[in-house]
Amino acid sequence: MTIITFLLTALLAMQGVDQTQQKPPVISLAISSMQDVIKAHAQVTVETVLTNISDHEISTFQGSGSAQGYDVVVRDAQGKPPRSASDYLAEQAKKDRDAGRPFRAIIRQGSAHTVQLKPGQNLKDRIEISAFYDLSQPGKYTIQVSRKDPESKTDVNSNMITVTLTP
Repeated sequence: MTIITFLLTALLAMQGVDQTQQKPPVISLAISSMQDVIKAHAQVTVETVLTNISDHEISTFQGSGSAQGYDVVVRDAQGKPPRSASDYLAEQAKKDRDAGRPFRAIIRQGSAHTVQLKPGQNLKDRIEISAFYDLSQPGKYTIQVSRKDPESKTDVNSNMITVTLTP
C-alpha cells in the first residue's frame, strides 16, 4: 500500500466513509441529439437511454414532463451556461407588459411511474433542452445529463454531445 493510498484510506475512515460499502452504479446513461444543426429559437431535444448494467432487476422511474429526474447541463463555446429559460421568459413577459400586450404563461406538468428493468434492458426518454435554457443565440453548445443511480445514490453522467445553433 502506497503512502498516498494509506493516507486517503485513513482520511476516509476518520470522516466515517466506509469504502467497502460503496456500491457501484447499476445504470448507465447515453444521450443523442435529434439533430446536430438546429435553427436558433427552435426546440432542442435530446434522447436519453438509461440502461440497467447490473446483474439483477432494478426499479427506477420514468416521467412525463420536463426532465423526468435528469439534471441538464448546457455550456456555450466559452464554457458558460446560457441564461435559463425562466429568466428569458421573465424578460419577454416584461417586454410584453411594457408594450401593453397580454401576458403569456407556459405551464409544464408531468407525472412519474415506477419501471422495472431487467439486466441489459433500457429506458428511453426525450428531454426538451430548450425548456431549461435560452437557446436563441447561434453558436455551438455542449449538452450532458445526469441522474441519480437508484441503488448507489451517486450521480451517473451521460456522454457529452454538441449541437450547433444557426441564425
